[in-house]
Amino acid sequence: DVVRKNIESVGGKLYVDSKLGEGSTFTIKIPLSLSIIDVMGIDVAGYNFSVPKNSIVELFRATEDTLLENDTLIMRRGMCLPVYRMSRVFDVKGENKPLTDGIMLLCDVGGKKACFFTDRLIADLVGIQYERNDIEFDRGQFRVRGDVIEINPVHGTPPIRIELFGDEF
Repeated sequence: DVVRKNIESVGGKLYVDSKLGEGSTFTIKIPLSLSIIDVMGIDVAGYNFSVPKNSIVELFRATEDTLLENDTLIMRRGMCLPVYRMSRVFDVKGENKPLTDGIMLLCDVGGKKACFFTDRLIADLVGIQYERNDIEFDRGQFRVRGDVIEINPVHGTPPIRIELFGDEF
């Protein structure tokens, strides 16, 4: 009740859908003005979704030698992590691409880590008002140095460094 009252006090709604023996789904709807967070756009079977950047630890391409148990687990940085296809998470029909043909997002939420497979990132930095500046590195800028792209987000999050190694980053 306290949570519902707080959400409703800012103009939002809380919906609870419970099924005996299956669990509960909580859906929170809040005004757009309160939901502004820094996100990364991803493409899942032609649909665009957003993932909070503060949950993304690393982006990389999977290789055959790191995939285990019929592609349900992956070895990364000494950890054996579960792999989830975003198309299944979002219940989107699409082709069942090999996990080596897309992008893995290593995410950490509340200390729990997992990898999520997506078709591609939606990353048009200039199109979303970032400025390229290879000398200075202020908020809202990105720079390219050889095979390294560094992005300094507009919001107070730390800069992001993407290193490219052939078909891996």
